[in-house]
Formats: sequence, C-alpha cells, structure tokens
Amino acid sequence: MRILNILTIIILIVLLVSTVFFITLHSLAALIGIATGIAFVYYLLFFIILKVISAKKLHHKNVQIILWIFFLAPVIWALIHPEGLFEVLMFDIKLDMK
Repeated sequence: MRILNILTIIILIVLLVSTVFFITLHSLAALIGIATGIAFVYYLLFFIILKVISAKKLHHKNVQIILWIFFLAPVIWALIHPEGLFEVLMFDIKLDMK
C-alpha cells in the first residue's frame, strides 16, 4: 500500500503541473489541459479512497489487487491507445492522430 500511495502522489503532482501548464498556454493545447485535469480529479479521488482504506486498516490481498487495477487502468490505456483515452475524456472533440 505504501508503494501505491507514493506512486499516486507522484502522478498527482505531475498531472497538476501539466494541467496548469497546458491551461496557461491559451491555445489548442489547453484542450489537453482539460483532459489532464480530469485525470487529476480521477487520481485525487483514488488517493482519497486509498487514505480511507488505509485508515480503516483494510489491507486484504483482494482489496490491494482491486486498488492496483484501478490505479493502472488509465496508465495502461494511455500506453496502448492514447487517442482512445483522450476521446473518452474529451467526448465532444474528435482528435484524429493519423
């Protein structure tokens, strides 16, 4: 759980910095800032849930597996198909990277 907590904090910091950076560009890159902001909110909620589970001492193996799945799902999706992840986060904007 400690490794998951540290990785979540690192991702939160990176997403916060990148969101602020992209939104301050005032160009088409600000759309990427919105998508990273949504990802930031996802990992912030994940971090809060992780803290609640840690406070209640629910360190069962099944809980840890489920937490790792929720942690790694967006990361793996972004590595496999980044355009698909962007279209889910920004469903009104169709971005074609071909």
